Amino acid sequence: MEKEDLGAFCRISEKAFRALPVFLKKAVLKLVKKREKEWQSQRLRSLWKIMYGVEVGMGSYGCFTAGNFSKGDVIGNYCSVAGNVWHLNANHPMENATMSPLFYRKEFGNPNAVDVPRRALTVGHDVWIGRDVKILAGVSRIGNGAVIGVGSVVTKDVPPYTVVAGVPAKPIRTRFDEETIAALEDSRWWTLPPQTLMTLQNVVNDPRAFAVEAKKLVEN
Repeated sequence: MEKEDLGAFCRISEKAFRALPVFLKKAVLKLVKKREKEWQSQRLRSLWKIMYGVEVGMGSYGCFTAGNFSKGDVIGNYCSVAGNVWHLNANHPMENATMSPLFYRKEFGNPNAVDVPRRALTVGHDVWIGRDVKILAGVSRIGNGAVIGVGSVVTKDVPPYTVVAGVPAKPIRTRFDEETIAALEDSRWWTLPPQTLMTLQNVVNDPRAFAVEAKKLVEN
């Protein structure tokens, strides 16, 4: 294909994308990811949701790796996700006589197979997930502003603005005091588009001032 054709291929409509076979869908996603900045590409987000059922918010990056997140997962705005992060949304049924997928995955040839329960994950806004993190099926929410340390295995929900790490991951500290957290939450700064958010560069090192100025922008 010529370069011009590749460009047109990336601009495929959602309707046409849905009609493509899987291998071509993957090719389109690869091209869009290569040509557009993943932290801001709305096209990549739309196609990714169709293909994998994962919703990725504005300004988030590192979320567009096939299989790392599961259908129904929602990732908020301005999240930073490192490499080799996995959400495992189900467990083998240990309470059954056998844990074999033969009894819960129809693609193994059993038309009467009944799938195991699967839990979707909601990741809040401005969450930082370090490299090689594993998020297990018992987790349903990671709060706004949370941090998950490198190599952690997350087995429980993570509260907002909490730093967790370890195997299993445990709380280490909160990022800010309660008043600062309340101010940041009240500001809803993550609803601002990137170009507007960049105007707060001079107060980014002062969370309370940042919250005050961001709230003004959001309200205006």
